Amino acid sequence: MRQLTLKNQSPLPKKEKLKSFLTDNGINVPETFNEFLLTQNPISTSENAIYFDDIDREYIIHAFISFDDNRENSLQNSYDDYVEITENEYLPFAYDMGGWLFMLCIKLGTDFGKVYFYRLDEPIPEGLRLLANSFDEFLDKLETERT
Repeated sequence: MRQLTLKNQSPLPKKEKLKSFLTDNGINVPETFNEFLLTQNPISTSENAIYFDDIDREYIIHAFISFDDNRENSLQNSYDDYVEITENEYLPFAYDMGGWLFMLCIKLGTDFGKVYFYRLDEPIPEGLRLLANSFDEFLDKLETERT
C-alpha cells in the first residue's frame, strides 16, 4: 500500500476500535482500506488529485474523512449521514470542495472495493463515476494537484 505525504492527520486509531465500528455497522472493507486508516488516517495529503487526461477530467480531494470520534466530520458521522442514500453499499471516505464524495463500495460482490466519485445531485447509481477498481489502485493514481 502506498504511503501518502501527510499534511494533516488524525490520531491513528486502535485496531480494536476500528474493528468495532466496522462490525457494529455491518461494514466490510478491503484490508488495504483498514491498513490505510490504521497507518495514515489522513485529513489532507499532498497527493490529492486524480486526472483522466483522455477525457479531460479531474477529481480533487479537499479532505479525507478520518476515523476520529473527536472530529465532527468523522467516518462514523459520514457513514450515518449517508447510509440511507447509499443503501449501505458505499462508504464515503473523502470529499471535494463542493462536498461531493469519494466512496468505497462496501457491498460484497463484483464491485466490492471499487472507488467511486459521487455527485450528490444525482441518485445512485447515475451519480457514481468509477475512479479505480480497488483502493490500492486509487492510492496509486493520486498525484499532487496540477497548477
